[in-house]
Amino acid sequence: MRATRLAAAGLALLAFTAFAAAKPAPRLGRKWGPSQSGYGQVRPSKVFNGGDPTGLVERIHWSGWGRSRATGRGRAE
Repeated sequence: MRATRLAAAGLALLAFTAFAAAKPAPRLGRKWGPSQSGYGQVRPSKVFNGGDPTGLVERIHWSGWGRSRATGRGRAE
């Protein structure tokens, strides 16, 4: 009986530790001007720098998100 309680307490502690250690997903920078989109979001599928249409990238697919370096591939003019 005592071993069962200790095991249950150990599992509860492991579950709490895993929950507490979970980090929020990283976001792509932040907006620095009006009319921008995608910045400040998690894995945005579209990023627009605002203004000129050449600053628009759509259909972005990300790899390595959450690691030290992520790479996005998408369509742009």
